[in-house]
Amino acid sequence: MVVVLVIVLACLVPVAAHGQPLPERPKALGETGPAPEGGRTIAVPAGGDFQAALHQAQPGDVIALAAGATYPGPFVLPSKSGSGGITVRTSVPDQRLPTPGVRIDPSHGPLMPALVAASGSVLATAPGAHHYRFIGVEIRPQAGYVLPPG
Repeated sequence: MVVVLVIVLACLVPVAAHGQPLPERPKALGETGPAPEGGRTIAVPAGGDFQAALHQAQPGDVIALAAGATYPGPFVLPSKSGSGGITVRTSVPDQRLPTPGVRIDPSHGPLMPALVAASGSVLATAPGAHHYRFIGVEIRPQAGYVLPPG
């Protein structure tokens, strides 16, 4: 079984002590089943070039990011021809991740690589980009980033 992290655009209603909005918990579970097999695996070590791996990957491929590593972005998911998907995942095996339906919590942090950006969005899509799947990957602002007012 595969745990899929679903990126949810949450309504920013609750507010933290410093005036920063807190995201809501997801209201729906999105389970997509196991990732299809058949492509190659592109391993990106800590300090490696994730953007280059995104450009190199073809539908059916898996990009394995080093567990615990931080990859500074921002990143652009390129458009690929065909209807197959590209999986971006942690390098740890599925058995070390929570089972489907069980939430990821801070104790799982060392198992996940982090995609970060110092400003703006961590991930963007090129026109026509589709079928990217993220498994066991943390996506967050870079440490010290402060949301702009408004």
